[in-house]
Amino acid sequence: GHYNASIPVGFYTQVLGLGEVPGAVVFTSAKGVYAEEGDYGPAGALCTFWRSAENFRTMANYAWVVGKGMTWAVSQAAPLRRVEVDNNLLLFEYQPPIIPAGMSSGGYMANVKVGASLLTGLASDNLNRARHFVGSE
Repeated sequence: GHYNASIPVGFYTQVLGLGEVPGAVVFTSAKGVYAEEGDYGPAGALCTFWRSAENFRTMANYAWVVGKGMTWAVSQAAPLRRVEVDNNLLLFEYQPPIIPAGMSSGGYMANVKVGASLLTGLASDNLNRARHFVGSE
């Protein structure tokens, strides 16, 4: 089905689409399923872990500071699996007026399709498996 819901994914939370394929569960809201960084300072998402999301499609087009699309600003123990992102996938956040963008590290993505760009920012040590990115910055 199609769901007009914005779902912030917090600590110890998992979002699962229960369809046979990711396109069977589609989030149509501006933010869709998202994870914001836990520290709005330079540490960014280094303390944002223990959450996951999988098996859905998102049409997220929210205008975050760094771009439009789905934000998944996380670090360790926060996999993103079997997800189709129609627009950009942002792996970090920037919260003005702090000068540097927030950091993130240790993310895992598998079977992820990104329709626009993968925006990594200060993300490091991300493991990507069986993925398809149209563009990346």
